[in-house]
Amino acid sequence: MTEPGTGRLAVSDLTVAYGGALAVDSLSLTVPAERIMGLIGPNGAGKTTTFNALSGLVTPRTGSIRLLGEDVSTLPPQARARRGLGRTFQKMQLFDSLTVGENVALGHEAKKADSRPWRHVFASKADRISQMEAAEAALELCDLEPLAGERVGALPTGERRRVELARVVAGEFTVLLLDEPSSGLDSSETQQFAAVLRQVVASGRSILLVEHDMALVMEICHYLYVLDFGKLIFEGPPAAVLASPEVRDAYLGWAADEAS
Repeated sequence: MTEPGTGRLAVSDLTVAYGGALAVDSLSLTVPAERIMGLIGPNGAGKTTTFNALSGLVTPRTGSIRLLGEDVSTLPPQARARRGLGRTFQKMQLFDSLTVGENVALGHEAKKADSRPWRHVFASKADRISQMEAAEAALELCDLEPLAGERVGALPTGERRRVELARVVAGEFTVLLLDEPSSGLDSSETQQFAAVLRQVVASGRSILLVEHDMALVMEICHYLYVLDFGKLIFEGPPAAVLASPEVRDAYLGWAADEAS
């Protein structure tokens, strides 16, 4: 395991408060190179708030966020994206009227947001080629090549989830924050999605995953951080988390039993 404070994404003593209530309380975590790290806990534990702080959507009260060795704690979301941080959200945000290929290609634009904005309107030939190549690579990595010309609105949930993943992959981000990416998938679709996540990491990326499907979490994550009421109550490899009484208490036993 990477030493605390190192890694592609390193978070130290992160605290987020809304009024007098602490949503995240002194959280520290690390996302090393080419690993899938899990951030788990019951509803209301502070997982999505953590993602919002990491991506720059909310301002922490205290703490530091380092991305690829650079302190990005005060940078806006678009600046963090340009430095290699990509994200998906709990609710899919796809353009149903566009094709799979068109949706995925937009991911390449996301990393360049707010950088030379005229390029988004008047793209050079080199920019267009770069976007096309990034989209094609993401489609291949996420097993979506046969669907590139299909309209996204006509696809089932499992394929839509892979489109969402491919779009963020096309952004060529180094660290991906995935917020409940398997939501709505059946068991067969979840297994396919797990295989795609492994391919994404094998391509050189790192993932921090928020997920309620504990069977998936235990199968694909290298290391887990467990939140409850905003506080880190346990961390360790999946087997140690499953055996932890604190984790079983926080989940009232159901999540650990489901994954066993």
